[in-house]
Amino acid sequence: NDTKVEPDDKAETVTVWEKYIDQEWKEIPPCDLLQMTQCEAQCWIAVFHLTCSSANCREQYGLNTYRKEQILRLRKFLNEYLMDQLPVLTDVRRYMDQLSLMHVPDHSSGNSSNGAGMTVLMEQIDRVREALLNKCHHRWDEVVESQFDLIFSKITDSTDEDLRLIATIYDEESIHFEHNHDNVSESDAVDPVLMPLELISISMCKDNGKETSRKEEFIDMFNLTPSHSDESTAVQTPSGLFQRRKLKITQIGDFKELLTSSNGGLKMQANLSFKNIVGVKQFVVDLVLPEVIDSNKKMEWVQLGKLDDKLVLQMGFKITHDEHNHESYDLVQAYVAQPTEEAKGH
Repeated sequence: NDTKVEPDDKAETVTVWEKYIDQEWKEIPPCDLLQMTQCEAQCWIAVFHLTCSSANCREQYGLNTYRKEQILRLRKFLNEYLMDQLPVLTDVRRYMDQLSLMHVPDHSSGNSSNGAGMTVLMEQIDRVREALLNKCHHRWDEVVESQFDLIFSKITDSTDEDLRLIATIYDEESIHFEHNHDNVSESDAVDPVLMPLELISISMCKDNGKETSRKEEFIDMFNLTPSHSDESTAVQTPSGLFQRRKLKITQIGDFKELLTSSNGGLKMQANLSFKNIVGVKQFVVDLVLPEVIDSNKKMEWVQLGKLDDKLVLQMGFKITHDEHNHESYDLVQAYVAQPTEEAKGH
């Protein structure tokens, strides 16, 4: 029930009875308090199955002193008006009268013919999960292949931003950078290309004649990482002094057919990742490799970025021959140029 106070001079207390009907609390007049609701009926039916039903529930519900006391507490609520509305409660009242005369053990977890305790175990079943397991338990290989083709084949360690973010969480320099980031004004914000370079991921696709190609059409070809050696050269440019460093080339897969000398136009995409910076900077260029390299050239050079971009990437491609004398291009050298500390100040 619920009690509320009317705002009058005498502060009279008025008792209001409410019952939970149709998923909401409704005020009930005192004359209808014994009228059973659906929720009350469900609770009484549960007590009936627990005490009087011949199903396994009663057989496995072992009685002890505590359970006997709790069940007998319901006896005072079983009246003739209630049993007229739910006749099965007549059996419940008879059971409680018998139970009051029975002797039960102080401790028991169940009831069985041999006297050994049995426990009622209840387990929540995940219906969606169980349905998926039953549907796919004979074809997990198909599920794995489908997931790989549609999702994981398009994500590499170098392009997975979530993985990169996790890797930099406990990096001391990253924590220091994030801590001071809010105190940096917009004019003093750090330009990503001025940060140390970590990785360049090179991907390519055939030029389909459209202005842009879809992301899923690009195929990962190479990973470029700064060399651990101090092999770098200072180069004076109109934009200041740049440091030119050699990059280590790691081939991700065998995609020689895409780089054949007769394969026409390609689009090349470079995703650059910088230390302490979440996200990547991207360059996309049209790549046209000649079928025959000029004899005066040792290799064909391709450049991404300009001095104004504060980053220049240079890659050298060379024609190679396989055991069947098929020609294809291979990336053999790569360099990156970034402004020095002196140029950054300008």
